[in-house]
Amino acid sequence: MADTRISALTVELHSQDDVLSLGDLWLRCVALGTTTTPQELEGFLKGTLRLPRHEYNLVAVALNEHHVDIGMSLFLQYIEDDGLVVGTLQVH
Repeated sequence: MADTRISALTVELHSQDDVLSLGDLWLRCVALGTTTTPQELEGFLKGTLRLPRHEYNLVAVALNEHHVDIGMSLFLQYIEDDGLVVGTLQVH
């Protein structure tokens, strides 16, 4: 059985003065039903891994919910059924 513990990871998403850690983002994605591992999510955020459309959209939903939580009005768009990405995720 794979070890599912989240170790201290260095990727952080900066939104104004609020920081969402990789672990917190992954937990938000898990609550939405993701099957992506923390390591896969980190690879996606670093640009070294592509996620399937459904998984990408779950990350976008999780980040959009975070933006609502902190009062931010910027929202990420989703990948359409035709595979067109109408928004991008940026890691600083």
